[in-house]
Amino acid sequence: MGFYDVSKEKRQHFCETVLQDIVRDLQKGRDTTIPKYLSNRDTYIGKAAFIGEYFPDKA
Repeated sequence: MGFYDVSKEKRQHFCETVLQDIVRDLQKGRDTTIPKYLSNRDTYIGKAAFIGEYFPDKA
């Protein structure tokens, strides 16, 4: 299922989850979720990860 195939609320929740996962990885000094999100075939998921990683105030 694609990013825009779900409701706005579910997309917002997903973006919050992405940001939390990235922050958790960075705090623990690992990179397990970042590559997973950035390499997703759905470009909007990669975009959510990129924005969450580099612009957390915009996520």
